[in-house]
Order: sequence, then C-alpha cells, then structure tokens
Amino acid sequence: MQPYLKDWQKIKEKDLLLQLERAMSKGKYTVGIKDVYKAASQKRGRLLIVEKNYFSPAFIGEKDKLNPVEESMQNNLIYIKDVVDEIIEKVLENGGGC
Repeated sequence: MQPYLKDWQKIKEKDLLLQLERAMSKGKYTVGIKDVYKAASQKRGRLLIVEKNYFSPAFIGEKDKLNPVEESMQNNLIYIKDVVDEIIEKVLENGGGC
C-alpha cells in the first residue's frame, strides 16, 4: 500500500502546484496575511497554501480589518490567537480547500 500512497502524495502535490501556477498566471492570487485574510473574508478564496506550522496572532478591528499584534495596542479590538485558523475556516465555508 505504501508505494501507492507515495504516488498519491506526488500526484496531489503536482495538482496543487498546477492550480497555483494557473492562479498566478491569471493574477488571481493573494500573498501576505493581511491580504489573504481580506480576500477570505470577501469569499474570494478557493485554495489556501500555508507553510507548515505557520502561526499568526492578530486583532480584528472595525469592518473585519486584520491588525497584527505588534500594530494593535488600541481598544475595541478582538484578539484572535491564530488568524490562520480563521482564514482556513473562511475558505472552507466558501467551498475552498486547504
């Protein structure tokens, strides 16, 4: 069974790379935690690629605006332990995959 699983992983990786290349060639991709959060909040995310163990605490302010912790020492902000989890949830809610 192991050889088949290895092949499946390679096929899956190739497919993800092709999807990423197509999105980049069409200018339909977003980079950076703030922009990715904004796109996911606007239901514009189908595929999310995140490096393993990436973690980003943040605050959410008015109009669902993302504020990284180092920039957010204001009142009336909602703390999020890991905004990546929030983004994953938004992408999955809108029919996308991770």
